[in-house]
Amino acid sequence: MGSKSETSTILRFAFFLDIDHYFLTQYWGMLVFCLILASKNRQSNTRAGRAVLLKKRCIQVPTYTDKQEKMKKRIFLFTLFLVQMFFCVGTLKGQYIPLVEESKYWIYYDFQARPRPTTGFLITIQDDTVIQNKAYKKVYKYELTGVVKNLANNEPPQFVADFPYTIKDKTLVSFLREDIQTKQIYNLPASPDSCVDSSSGIINPCNAIVFCDTVEHLLFDFSLETNDTLNYCCFAPLHYNWEIQPEKVDSIKPEVHFGKLRNTFYTYGVNSYLPNLMSPGPIGASPVKIVEGVGFLNQGIFHYRFGMLVDYCEGDADFCDIIASTKDQAFQKNQVTVYPNPATDYLNFEGIGGIGEISLINAHGMVVVHVSHEKRLDVRGLTAGLYLCRITLDNGIFIHKKIIKLQP
Repeated sequence: MGSKSETSTILRFAFFLDIDHYFLTQYWGMLVFCLILASKNRQSNTRAGRAVLLKKRCIQVPTYTDKQEKMKKRIFLFTLFLVQMFFCVGTLKGQYIPLVEESKYWIYYDFQARPRPTTGFLITIQDDTVIQNKAYKKVYKYELTGVVKNLANNEPPQFVADFPYTIKDKTLVSFLREDIQTKQIYNLPASPDSCVDSSSGIINPCNAIVFCDTVEHLLFDFSLETNDTLNYCCFAPLHYNWEIQPEKVDSIKPEVHFGKLRNTFYTYGVNSYLPNLMSPGPIGASPVKIVEGVGFLNQGIFHYRFGMLVDYCEGDADFCDIIASTKDQAFQKNQVTVYPNPATDYLNFEGIGGIGEISLINAHGMVVVHVSHEKRLDVRGLTAGLYLCRITLDNGIFIHKKIIKLQP
């Protein structure tokens, strides 16, 4: 393998490019290849040796001094890395990460125009329905349990959610549908909004989600290009204390958010309406990010004026540290128990719903085990370590579990 200095150089370079652990694991094989190639180049000190080694790769190199050779290796490694980055970014632009899927959770803190959060809630997508011959997913809001307490001297008390997140008081808020081909998401409110003063637009303290329309409307349009005008429900919430005017997509960049590389749409406006104790008054405008598969980076799936997105997770409730304070069938039916964990030889799967497929993914992002319609998995041939278990239920729901494999 390459030297320790070469390995650390590549990792520092990767972090400089704002690449997180998830992205590194997906392309770790490419990095290892670069280091092995550098090691073999080091072993081939003569021109003939390098020519034989590199002939298979259609590369010819001249003879260099040791110092020049080291510099050549570093440039070669970085060039390969940049080429891979270029191709992966180009591939990403052609991919689309859907937003309207079950097993997604948006966690909010609710300020209700107060200096600090006083409550919290969770938004999630569950179950299917048909309205006027259109297929929708139901969107529910759950209240979070927690306490209001002082976290520091000279600070007002604020809400702190229990962890694991404990949910209660389920409310149906809207219906979502998504056109994968056009990359557009439509929202249909569950009931006419009764929490808005039409004369002022001020939200009454009823702790409700407020939408930009009472009928079905375009919520997000991820097919837009740079300089395209945002749809109304994206730019209208970004204006505060001034006239609502259309905003454009300033740029689109692939960025890592919540463990995935996602297309991120930049625009301009008010990220949130949270009071500022140090400088009271309207919060100034700044760049705003709208993230594919998530929604507003700071406000989530719905731009809740006096709230703030504090967490987001994809997976089953157990993976995302969410529990119900009461027996909620919507959470129970999609639960799968995996035991023993850690395991040395076999994994057993039990759940209320039918299990379709099971995949084990190693730290390099490779699927090492894949079975269908099985409730027992043989892991004796796997090396010890941490694995991600991806379970597909018969109803199409994805569940993720962390699995630890031990040596027998």
